[in-house]
Amino acid sequence: MQIAIDARRISDRHAGMGVYTFNLLRAMERIDTRNQYTIFHNPLESNKIDFKNPNFRTYETPITIENHLVGDFWRNFYLPYRLRSEGTDVFHDPGYFLPIVSSGYKSVVTVHDLVVYTFPQTNSKKYFWYMRQMTKIGVQKADLIIALSFHTKEDLIRILKVPESKVRVVYSATNEHLRPVTDPVEIAATREKFGIEGPYILCVNTIEPRKNLPRLLSAYHLLKTEMNLEHKLVVCGMFGWLYGDVFTTIRELGLEDSIIFTSYVKDEDLPRLYSAADLFVFPSLYEGFGLPALEAMACGAPVITSSSSSLPEIVGDAAIMINPYSIEELAEAMFNVLTDESLRNRMRRDGLSRASLFSWEKTASHTLSIYEELYTNRKPSLQVFFEDTYLDKIAETRPEISIIIVNWNVKELLLNCIESIEETIGDIPYEIIVVDNASHDGSAEALAESHPVVKIIRNLRNDGFAVANNVAARRAMGRHVCFLNPDTVVQPGMFQAMINVLDSDENIALVGPKLLNEDGSLQPSARNFLTNLNLMMSHLLFKPIFSQRIRSRLVYEDWDHDDTREVDWLVGACLMLKRTALEEIGPFDEGYFMFHEDTDLCYRTKRAGYKVFFVHDARVIHFGGKSCEQRWGDFTILKYLASKHIFIRKHYGRLALLTHRTLIVGLEVARLMAALSKHLFSMAKKDETIRAVKFYRTAVALELGFINSKDLDELAEG
Repeated sequence: MQIAIDARRISDRHAGMGVYTFNLLRAMERIDTRNQYTIFHNPLESNKIDFKNPNFRTYETPITIENHLVGDFWRNFYLPYRLRSEGTDVFHDPGYFLPIVSSGYKSVVTVHDLVVYTFPQTNSKKYFWYMRQMTKIGVQKADLIIALSFHTKEDLIRILKVPESKVRVVYSATNEHLRPVTDPVEIAATREKFGIEGPYILCVNTIEPRKNLPRLLSAYHLLKTEMNLEHKLVVCGMFGWLYGDVFTTIRELGLEDSIIFTSYVKDEDLPRLYSAADLFVFPSLYEGFGLPALEAMACGAPVITSSSSSLPEIVGDAAIMINPYSIEELAEAMFNVLTDESLRNRMRRDGLSRASLFSWEKTASHTLSIYEELYTNRKPSLQVFFEDTYLDKIAETRPEISIIIVNWNVKELLLNCIESIEETIGDIPYEIIVVDNASHDGSAEALAESHPVVKIIRNLRNDGFAVANNVAARRAMGRHVCFLNPDTVVQPGMFQAMINVLDSDENIALVGPKLLNEDGSLQPSARNFLTNLNLMMSHLLFKPIFSQRIRSRLVYEDWDHDDTREVDWLVGACLMLKRTALEEIGPFDEGYFMFHEDTDLCYRTKRAGYKVFFVHDARVIHFGGKSCEQRWGDFTILKYLASKHIFIRKHYGRLALLTHRTLIVGLEVARLMAALSKHLFSMAKKDETIRAVKFYRTAVALELGFINSKDLDELAEG
């Protein structure tokens, strides 16, 4: 395979893209001896890499990245010609930009973040407009996109409407020299160099608005005035743009003698500064990856960072996360760490362990697999954070099951669900991961207090059931992964019964339990894949008019559910999969906000050649629909219908979707007319008529394409 990489950004090895490009190339050179590489670079001394691998050759061009006018012309028109003449199979730009024309090769682009969209006010106007246009062109022209975090991937899907299937996540890593420094002579020399006396708190970042320094300064001032803090605050990093508020805040708070700005720090000094710090604080408002937090952990510094953007997935449980907009919360977290030596020591150990999961060899290996995926048209799989090689190392303590629960404002149900798990799971090693989708009922806080062992992922916004489950699945360490709704109560023996069935046949990939209503009666949870027409008619709105025979085939009404058997698909209130199968089949389709993502997963499981089994002696009480009722009310059924559109079009085609919509429109118009007639003849109250008309009118608008699934959210809130 002939691979070409634009490496002109390595002239600035102190910036994120320069660091990324340089280290990626170095690691790629070490691990790949099969493929041929052409590396485009500038004649500047800082832009050169001396490759020892004979498969790497360089192509020198005087055109730099900073020369926008000439550089854009070179990239858009000359570079495609050069790539074609070199016989390039895959071209990779490590930072946003791709030619507007291409011919005969596949393209990969790395997107580091979407700060020009998420925080446009923190960028200079010239940079803002240019980067927006270049980013749009890059993601449109790319065959595959590399995002440095799952959060950036979600931003690409949400903001730029990039298809989920087009984005791959490849984490960055820290430089090899960033390791704990214990030599007191080295540390003393660095302290003297920067004029640092006594204990200090460290912050490393470019000084610009989204790094949130004014709030850090305010929290630091609060510690000094109310808690008699003796530590200095050391800020390392170059001055970016719009940093006037930082110095205004320093003057207003009288901190001129307490803050040390080091500006740029050389490679040999940075690990010494990290290692000697009592605390590293990184309260950034938005990060595509968050390299400084990882660097600090790699050097053994306790870390406090934001609970926003990509930072939670990078630092995991090894750091304390705070609301970056709360000065009081940041100050309290800083005080707790600085006054508790045992906490600092634990955070140092956990940080070192967390940082060891990242390496440039792993980054390069994953990037190479993306090149090969394009070159060979290989099918993608679920990207997981904990790979099998790591899990093998911790085999003795690895959980048998990772139980994933997505919560939104059902605190009491969630706590009851967790208690039922703990009471019934027995001796099976397990972990529980709860993803809280921006609840406002205190769910996450109550869970953290009552069940501290549970791992909590706190999302700052609700991006849906599928997205939240995937976020947790990527962190799951268990041999099996169980997706469980919070409105369930697990009955004794449920987990073991499902594990037994999964382990009984290598071709069984997905199983589900018997669902029961609160009174103990059967809640049908197994379904059958039917023909296009029958699938359309299976919708609740058609129950009165389609035959009993079709319904009985759909929900197995002629089966008493008292034996374990293969089925087509299972309701997603509780599903358990082999982790290896989930990686192959792929995650929940994030195009579904809620509803039918379980149908889609089962459908893909069967298409991949695996079996789906209903397990009769595994039982779960399912209350059902509590979150949905809170959010959408009467429109819940329409939200279900909107998701069904996605499923039908994806798996049955546009003609089937058109037929389905035509039938639904006809029925809803008839029901709308019936509701109006009832009101006309005084057979219904006014408020009932208004409610019915609003519902049926919305249903017709949905089917005709005048509104979409997101519009239903606004209508429900209104």
